[in-house]
Amino acid sequence: MVDWDEQNAVLWPDEGWDNFGIWSGCTIILNNGTPAVAYTGVDGVKAGIGTAISTDNYQTLVKNSYNPVIPFAPHQVDMDFRDPYIWEKDGTYHMVVGSGISSIGGNLVYYKSEDFKNWNYEGIAFQGQKSEGEGAFWEMPVIYEFPNGKEMLLVQKTPDATPAITTYWIGQFENGVFTPDFEKAKKLEVVNGFLSPTVTADEQGLITAIGIIPDEVDAQFQMEQGWAHLFSVPQVWELDETNTIVIKPHPNLDALRGSETTFSNLTLEDGGSNYLQNYNERHFELNATINTGDATQFGFILGKSPDGQEEYKVYYDFSAQQWVVDASKSSLNSLVRKDIRTGDYSIEQGDIVDVRVFVDGSVLEVFVDNKVHFTGRFFPTLASATGVDMFVKGGTATANVTVYKISN
Repeated sequence: MVDWDEQNAVLWPDEGWDNFGIWSGCTIILNNGTPAVAYTGVDGVKAGIGTAISTDNYQTLVKNSYNPVIPFAPHQVDMDFRDPYIWEKDGTYHMVVGSGISSIGGNLVYYKSEDFKNWNYEGIAFQGQKSEGEGAFWEMPVIYEFPNGKEMLLVQKTPDATPAITTYWIGQFENGVFTPDFEKAKKLEVVNGFLSPTVTADEQGLITAIGIIPDEVDAQFQMEQGWAHLFSVPQVWELDETNTIVIKPHPNLDALRGSETTFSNLTLEDGGSNYLQNYNERHFELNATINTGDATQFGFILGKSPDGQEEYKVYYDFSAQQWVVDASKSSLNSLVRKDIRTGDYSIEQGDIVDVRVFVDGSVLEVFVDNKVHFTGRFFPTLASATGVDMFVKGGTATANVTVYKISN
């Protein structure tokens, strides 16, 4: 889950029903042990669902000759139709696909199959209401069963903020219908910026998720850098007693830790600086235990140049009860995002807060109290914009901090 090797491309468009592009899908090991995928194929007019199998552990994929197994969306929906998610239970394969009804909202349509070849449409598994803010269309659905038997339905609702907001319900999927335990969907992230998580159990049995952290920069900038977007570090998900997903860093990330620097018994004061003694790095993990005292804000400054022209701030604001990701001064480049994003999260003054910050080049990931997660991106232009510091406003806080250089 830490070291990854790029492999050859194994699936691409052909002449015919998927000539315009292959979009998202999922993998599954069939009941006979065969690795397989289901994917979205588009012809420029409509989308359908195809499948492919592998005989060499996904080093190659062979599209099934009878594709598309689902040639077009069911008549009940009139929005896009894409991103199949498949699982097997009790000898039957189950598939949900993201779609929507323009007059009502996003939804999931449901199919089932006994042989992974012939799929029967079984209706709408769950219908959202755009009038309630649940989006006109749902993409990248996931249904996953937790060890306690509760099932998660996770979707991204669009059109929405940039990027799309990932939301979920916890409930039960039975007889082709998902029944949630709570009416209003919960947001997966505190501050929006994390997309399309893939969820699986790792070798240790930990429920592990990896998602996309988009660039959200001008297309010209992406062309110049030669790539677009990236994947998050692996996370571990659990359900708490309120059926809320709890997110923490995967323990394998400890393998990335290189040289260690510790700052003990720091007293953070309004207007103070250089608490981390001129620490400079763009690839590191920072662990901080903070007694928030009577401060009205506490947080971190990343990617800071000595002259202050560039700096990226991540902090908690007690008056707003929000985490804030402030990219307004993060770069002198006009092609990158420089917005301020916020997300609700409850902390009381005087609470002790544990924060783990991962910075790897342009990407930020923050885990708070081994409960919640959020991300960000920053693209400083100055070679000197590598400074790391902490700050508070409106009072005093104390902290113990350990920083690890990322070793690879």
